[in-house]
Amino acid sequence: MGYLSQKKKKTNTRELLNLLLGAIGVCCFIVLFFDSLRISEQLSHWLFQIYVCALVFFIYSFVSKFYWQGFGLLLCALVLFFKIGMGGNLFTNIKTDGSQELKILYQNNTKDPYKTLKHVYKYQADIAAVLTKEKGNIKTQPLTKAHFNTSDGGTVLTTYKFSRSGEVLLSENSRAAFVDIKTRNKEIVFISLDFSKISHQEQKIALHNLAEFINMQDVAVIVIGHFGQESWSSDFLDFLEETKLEVKNKILLSDGKQYFNPFKMPAINVLAYKDFGIKGIQFLPAAKKDTHALLVSINY
Repeated sequence: MGYLSQKKKKTNTRELLNLLLGAIGVCCFIVLFFDSLRISEQLSHWLFQIYVCALVFFIYSFVSKFYWQGFGLLLCALVLFFKIGMGGNLFTNIKTDGSQELKILYQNNTKDPYKTLKHVYKYQADIAAVLTKEKGNIKTQPLTKAHFNTSDGGTVLTTYKFSRSGEVLLSENSRAAFVDIKTRNKEIVFISLDFSKISHQEQKIALHNLAEFINMQDVAVIVIGHFGQESWSSDFLDFLEETKLEVKNKILLSDGKQYFNPFKMPAINVLAYKDFGIKGIQFLPAAKKDTHALLVSINY
């Protein structure tokens, strides 16, 4: 009886792994060869989660001695790894040996911008971009050398003197705030944005117009924001190719509402040129039912 039970269990496990391998294999085939289809766009949102699933069941298959299924899942995991790696970094930030450091704080859709300002002072951020839910200028304490309010209720702060600042209209419903600062040995244009509330079609237009603005700059550029799509999507890859920017952060499974949510699309990213790296990145504590601010330490 025990032998028959074990045999049935092994058969059921093999069938389950075959089914899982077939489903993941179909997903890989669609995102690789039919990326223009709507279903491919939807699958792309979950590509990292599918990759982790393939990796976990590959290990399980080999431990349980289902070698053919394990080999198939490993092949799928490798395909997904290289697909994601075209635009993102899976588990580690890109680092450099630069001695200069720039601390940037970003928060989107906050209910309490004054809580964020406390973080700015506490962590001694050099630049802060605060995007609020409610329109209305934020009154800042005179602890920064310069600040300006955006038309959608946000505020950009910097401890550095800036030569110019303002907003760029990227699409009908999206704007990006920018500030041109001069550090001790480098001029940098910092751009903050939030595409989380606009449609995918409008995101495509916004990315194209953002690329045009970035390519007009003759200095270093850093972009932080919620892009509304994953960094390995076809539109985002086109944007990276056009601007020569790189995604510097590891995958952040959060939209700012939680520290970590495995079911969220990784859409918050830090972009910069090759000579910039990330020394550290973390979400900060938030007030009840508010979003978490992202603190990024960039070195160059």
